[in-house]
Amino acid sequence: MTERQQQERYWRLVEICLVEILGLSPDQAAAAIAQTRARWRQRRELGYHTEPFYTAVDLAHATTPRLQRIKLADRLWAQHAAQYETLVRAAGQTDGVSSPA
Repeated sequence: MTERQQQERYWRLVEICLVEILGLSPDQAAAAIAQTRARWRQRRELGYHTEPFYTAVDLAHATTPRLQRIKLADRLWAQHAAQYETLVRAAGQTDGVSSPA
């Protein structure tokens, strides 16, 4: 699989998390992803080391202070880990996606 294909798979899972778990509309999810991808490209950032679930939480709660967002993400992970793993499998994302420590 090419790097580009891996990136597309990553963002597809972020989108699924935003809509299915975090309750954003598809339009809101698409806008948040487009803005973040553009920012990452501009800054040459590589955020793909972050679990897609956590990237989705960051996007959904971008106005929340960072420390609170981290705690929120951990709390949401505890509540939605099983659902996330099901979504990962359904999206065919089982390779390279792991549960956060």
